[in-house]
Amino acid sequence: MTVFELLYGAFNSEQREANLQMISNLSKAICTLPSSPAYMEAARQKCRLRKLGLLIEDIDLLIGCTAIENDLTLISDNTKHMSRLENIRIESWSSDTVE
Repeated sequence: MTVFELLYGAFNSEQREANLQMISNLSKAICTLPSSPAYMEAARQKCRLRKLGLLIEDIDLLIGCTAIENDLTLISDNTKHMSRLENIRIESWSSDTVE
């Protein structure tokens, strides 16, 4: 899912080919996690967020819940939305954090 988001960003960028190459190189160097173990947690969290009127995009929900289910810290600049998830550990490495 994260690779999908990176690819989408690359296709929308002015430096499409260079960004696609960077993503290709990154994809070879990292281990990707299956998302299906996070579906139950994502459904639970989406129900909770809907009741609170604080929904986030489904892809962000799945990314965050995959981190939760794998006991990982999520690195994201979208701390405003991701911090809505229960039990998430989140860090931003950017000075341009979405607030």
